[in-house]
Amino acid sequence: MLMSAFLVAAAVTGAQPPEPPPPPAAPPAELASKEPFEVTVLQGDLLWIAGQRIRLAGIAAPDRAQRCDVGRGFVSCGVAGGEVLRQAIAAGDVSCRIVGEEASAFVRDPVIWIGRCTGPGGDLARMVVSAGYAVPSPDGEYYHDGLQACAQRRGIWAASVESPFTYRRRRAGDPVRPIFVGARSGTSCLRAMEAARLS
Repeated sequence: MLMSAFLVAAAVTGAQPPEPPPPPAAPPAELASKEPFEVTVLQGDLLWIAGQRIRLAGIAAPDRAQRCDVGRGFVSCGVAGGEVLRQAIAAGDVSCRIVGEEASAFVRDPVIWIGRCTGPGGDLARMVVSAGYAVPSPDGEYYHDGLQACAQRRGIWAASVESPFTYRRRRAGDPVRPIFVGARSGTSCLRAMEAARLS
């Protein structure tokens, strides 16, 4: 009797099952700035373009919170990497071809797009790696640029800092062993380039 009454009440009120969540947004094929104010550098491998966050493909730069041991103290190498990228853009237009995505910890901005980006001076990722402020993926196209920057002790390679690859994984809760890179860490350039694979 109670069940019959419930079914009648449900029919009368027109109760409907909850709507399924909307499908995830399809990645844009390309993002580009039309005005200099549309581009904001967040750190050495992360941009904000027209309301979207984009990470440069094939590299990992120190996060803004990371600090480098330079022997006489610590410096904010994550901030310095962002300045290198800012100078590479130099108030010019930026265009990014989207090649993937990664999850974000921000509820209002759940996706970071992965892009191959160019600015007024060319490939932005290559410029940051060549300046010594990012570690390239071991199988990527910037590997030899990273080796050269390491051998010449440019940027982070003159100091000691945890590889951005292991740093980010540990921040996400993965129990990986930190790998420190740079001349002061004692890690060879070849092993430093392998940090992404070893982590």
